Amino acid sequence: MKRAITYSVIILVLLVPRELKGQQLPLYSQYLMNGFMINPAMAGYDGYTSFNATARQQWLGFKEAPQTYSASWQSRLFRKSYKIVQNPFRSRNMLIPSTKGRVGLGAYVISDRNAQVSRTCYS
Repeated sequence: MKRAITYSVIILVLLVPRELKGQQLPLYSQYLMNGFMINPAMAGYDGYTSFNATARQQWLGFKEAPQTYSASWQSRLFRKSYKIVQNPFRSRNMLIPSTKGRVGLGAYVISDRNAQVSRTCYS
């Protein structure tokens, strides 16, 4: 009987962790309107400059409920690029618009609060 109790206590001590850790990521619901917040490689994909602000408060009315605020800016750097094409019917070369040049630049600020954990990050 003593062995069974001893083994069960040992198993319980080994299985129950002393400290629990988890990953806390900001929760977004408007990512369709601002894909740059999910994937920074999307900066400049649409060809125009955009400023976005997002606020999310979950469980309204509860104390220490999760809150996420973010602001971002993104733009395409080389909007118009051209390539030189030789025209066999004309003596001079032509410049035609190119689809290249989708280099973007962007920045964001995120403030995320969840109970006792609060962090602000930027890039």
